Amino acid sequence: MTISIGFSIKWAIPLLLVMSGVSTASAYIAYKAGYKALQGVDQPTANPAKKLTKVKKLSTRPTEFEPVDEKIILTKVYDYIHAQEKKSGSKFLSEKNKKKQSDKSSQNSSD
Repeated sequence: MTISIGFSIKWAIPLLLVMSGVSTASAYIAYKAGYKALQGVDQPTANPAKKLTKVKKLSTRPTEFEPVDEKIILTKVYDYIHAQEKKSGSKFLSEKNKKKQSDKSSQNSSD
């Protein structure tokens, strides 16, 4: 009684062994390269995150809620809008006045 092994199995087993060996060698080389790359790196002497927590603690102190008066906001907005209108209106008025003066001068010259 003989056990016959198929052609594909004869090639599959050595191929799997070679793939396993190559992956192990690649992992070893990558580990050594990473180890050498990190040899000169040291841990910082002070934790920089602690510096941030001091600043963070000051800014996160709870403060009492103070509602803003709506009248003050509306007054500021109203003043701002009218100041902008005066700026743009003065430009518009000066152009309008120049146009009126030129129209009057053309009418006077035609008379």
